Parts: sequence; structure tokens; C-alpha cells
Amino acid sequence: MIALFVSVDSPMVLKILIPIAIAVGVSVICLLVWKLLYMGLTRWTKRARVKFLDSALQMINRTLFFWCFIAGVYVGIKTSLLPENWTDTADNVMAGLLIVSVALLIASFAGAVIAFYTSKAKLAASRADLLQNFVRGTILLLGVFVLLGTFDVDITSLIAALGIGSLAVALALQETLSNFFSGIYILLGKNIRNGDYVKVNSDVEGYVVNIGWRATTIRPFQNTLVIVPNSKLSQSIVTNFSLPEPWIQIIMPINVSYDTDVDKLERILLEEGKRAIKEVDGILPEFEPVVRFLPGFGDFSLNFVFVVRVKQFVDQYIVQHELRKRILKRFRAEGIEIPFPIRTIQMSNPKKVTKGEDSGAKGYTGESGRAVS
Repeated sequence: MIALFVSVDSPMVLKILIPIAIAVGVSVICLLVWKLLYMGLTRWTKRARVKFLDSALQMINRTLFFWCFIAGVYVGIKTSLLPENWTDTADNVMAGLLIVSVALLIASFAGAVIAFYTSKAKLAASRADLLQNFVRGTILLLGVFVLLGTFDVDITSLIAALGIGSLAVALALQETLSNFFSGIYILLGKNIRNGDYVKVNSDVEGYVVNIGWRATTIRPFQNTLVIVPNSKLSQSIVTNFSLPEPWIQIIMPINVSYDTDVDKLERILLEEGKRAIKEVDGILPEFEPVVRFLPGFGDFSLNFVFVVRVKQFVDQYIVQHELRKRILKRFRAEGIEIPFPIRTIQMSNPKKVTKGEDSGAKGYTGESGRAVS
């Protein structure tokens, strides 16, 4: 081996070894600088306690090793005595490798962003993977176009062909694409989530089981499944009973007779409400029951409202059931009357008409009067 180097001209050896040494040195320096920067960024992300930033830093770390290698090779080639056509080719190769690595990094980063937000939106894993693959594929396709342009490949005709093909596909799949993008809008809007209880246009009501790319599945209380196309859902008036908070307020009308002591009534309702908080599941204990003399004076009764809060929408049914039973028992025990609808007819100057007095009359008729309700 020593004889081989002795036989080679020393200047030639230097011309070969110096660019290699420069390439190695640049790569090592680049790696050391990045290592120091990476350690500082790692400590910062740990203090920030954001897992997404840590994942992004890991992806950049893996790519930076390759970038440092490319930088070293590029500088080594530029300092060498290779022919100009060789260096030009090497420049194109280095640029192509850099474009590929950047496209892969952006695609991975975009996939991580989508995974982070779809996990928060509780999207099914299969649909999250489909969205990630779609975005990654789009980014990589753009990277391929940039790469072809770097090597002086005419991509105008290719883009034109793809544009015409995309237009034809879009026209053929217009409804499907409308549902697809409406599904993305629903997911990103975060106004409807899996597990929420919603009402759509006062027609469909139930739990959101799944938000797919074509339709959203809702399960009503009857334990059936209602499939609503995403385009229809995005254009509908939707009431979400799970947002902004899962609890809801229920207002129960209470009607009693005019002979009722209103202070006593209020005391009884509040006592039953506080007792139910401890004994009935579903009532929100942080909220005290409220009694209000609303809407007030009715035709035949005094009208009150009894207000409580329940933990979630479906709890209102069992809560109202239990409260009504307790209130009815207490009213009967306290002698509070729940009146029936009453209409009083007040007659003025009644006159009895004998049968047959008028050839056209049958039975009895009365004079004019007024009705008081």
C-alpha cells in the first residue's frame, strides 16, 4: 500500500485528498453545530411540554444528518479540480438530493400535523391515515415537478395533461368531492365531533357516531343509524347540545291554583330540588335550583318555572321524571292544587224558551251572554 502511494505523484495525491478532507471537515463541523443547536432546542421543547414540537424536532434531526453530508460533498466537489462538466453534473445531483430530502421532510411534517389535529378531533385511525397519505402524496408530487424542472425536463405538457384530467375527474365526481371537502370543513371547524349529541334541521337528532368523507352517521335514541351527506350537513342548521359545555339547563313549567301561597310553593320546590341533587343521578350539583314566577298569571292558574341543570343532554329525561314524581307527591302532601283548565260561562238575562214556541227551534236556547275564562 505504501509503495502504491510512493508511485503516485505527490501533487496528484494532494489534489485528491484535500477535497475529501474538506468534504469531511465541512460535514463534521455542520454536524457539531447542529448537535449543539439540537441540544438547546431539545431542552426548550421539554420545558414547553408540547409533544408536537418534540416530534417535529426529531424529524428535522434525522434530515439534518443527510443535509450535512450533502453540504460536505458539495464543498468538496467545488474545491476539487474536476472538469467543469463533472462539477455541473454534481451540482444537479446535489440539488436533486436536496429537493427530495426537503419534500420528504415537508411531507413528514404535514403528516405529523394532521395526525396531531385528527387525534384531538377523535377521528378514526383509518380516515386519519387516508388524509395523511393524501397530503403527503400531494407534497411529494409537487416535489417531483420541482425535481424535473431542476433537470431541465419540460413539465408544461405534463401539467396541462394533469389539469385536463383533473377537470374531467372533478366534473364526474362533483357530488363526491362536495361531500369530501364538506367533511374536511366539518372536521376542521370543530363544531361537530364524534360523540356529540346534535339536532339537524329539527328532523334528525342523536349522537354523532362517525364523520366520514362522504357522510356523517348519527344514532338516534331508537338505536338506528341515520346517514347524512356531508354537503347536506354543512348547509343545515345544526344544534349541538354538547358544546360549548356538555351540561344543559332544563326549564320545567309548574302550574298551581290561585289559592296557593306562592312563598310556600317556592320553598317546597327548592327543597325538593336540593334533595334531588343528592339522590338523583344526572343533576349538576354545582348549580342551585331556581324558581321563578314566570310567565306569571294564567287563565286558570299561577304559572312558575323550575330550573335545574343536568350533566348532559340525555340526563334530562330521567331527571324530569324523578322531579315530577317528587313534586307531585309533595304537592299532595301539602295540599297544593294543580288546577284543571276551567272556563266560566256568565249569562245575562237568561230566558227559557218552551219547546215549539218557534217552529224552527228545537229544545232550549239562551239569551246572549259572555264567557269568562
